[in-house]
Amino acid sequence: MSPAPGETVFVSAAAGGVGVLAGQLARLAGARVIGASSTRNMPRLEALGIEPVPYGPGLEARLRAMTRDGLDAVIDTFGGGYVELALALGVAPERINTITDYAAVQWYGVQARGNGDALSPGVWSELQTLIAAGRRVVPIEAEYPLEDIARAYTDVATRHGFGKRVARIRAPDLRPPRSAGQQLRRPVRSPMGTMW
Repeated sequence: MSPAPGETVFVSAAAGGVGVLAGQLARLAGARVIGASSTRNMPRLEALGIEPVPYGPGLEARLRAMTRDGLDAVIDTFGGGYVELALALGVAPERINTITDYAAVQWYGVQARGNGDALSPGVWSELQTLIAAGRRVVPIEAEYPLEDIARAYTDVATRHGFGKRVARIRAPDLRPPRSAGQQLRRPVRSPMGTMW
């Protein structure tokens, strides 16, 4: 869907883990980005140069008021009617991309790019370069120890928060014992490699 400089792009769930990155990348391309979010996350979106708009009833009217010339493109990271909203706002199907509403892809002929395209090593390399250079950020909403992964999934299911939730995996201590009097542990081979 490649946003161009001067275009106006709307991102649903703009404060979510995917939406916040999609919005930043559209901004990097020179687009004006409007992102739907809760009022709690609006200041954080503004700090990234994304114009927030509250989601919920009346969103279509709010978007019309914010965009005299309409929207040029929509990135749907949530589903639940955002494709239909984009079409009602006059966005061409080829300029609508959803990563969740596969029925809308079949019904309206909108794009479903992102999930497969993002698996490309080139895409990951480019994104890593942008993040390392400080040109994009990956907000971390919460970090969970692996032992608490069930709570992480429960929190993700609420669909509230800002950015990513990550699981912390403790790396095995691969260092040999420090004192000469201790017995050296034997390395253990596993699918993850050699561990001490």
